[in-house]
Amino acid sequence: MRPEIWFLTAFSFAWVGLGGQQQESPVYDDLLSFKVIGESVRTQGVFECCIARPADGPCIENLFTAYETLVYDAAGKEIWSGLWMGEKRNIRFARPLPEARTMTLRALKPFVINRTGGARIYQHKPIELKVILR
Repeated sequence: MRPEIWFLTAFSFAWVGLGGQQQESPVYDDLLSFKVIGESVRTQGVFECCIARPADGPCIENLFTAYETLVYDAAGKEIWSGLWMGEKRNIRFARPLPEARTMTLRALKPFVINRTGGARIYQHKPIELKVILR
């Protein structure tokens, strides 16, 4: 067999092999949510959260998602915002925020990631949590 024919034959078998793989259906779980573990934003500038199912259940240690954090004062004015990768539970602000009254966590995408295998678990909308700060 001529080399160029061998190459084209091998290439077409590889191409067909790649195209013939079964696509797995995405996994959905709309019961996943953020869970507050600890909160001292106003006094120490620290907030701790995780992903749980259901919201009052135990933390699922191997799940994370990137999310934005928005902090508001008593008048509802945004006083702080930031993005977090979600791989760590703690959010440490540069300083305590004594004027803070509420906080919103909102996932950037409608999925969480299983850190052990990298698989995505989708939600029909990004998970979100609104917290009244003590």
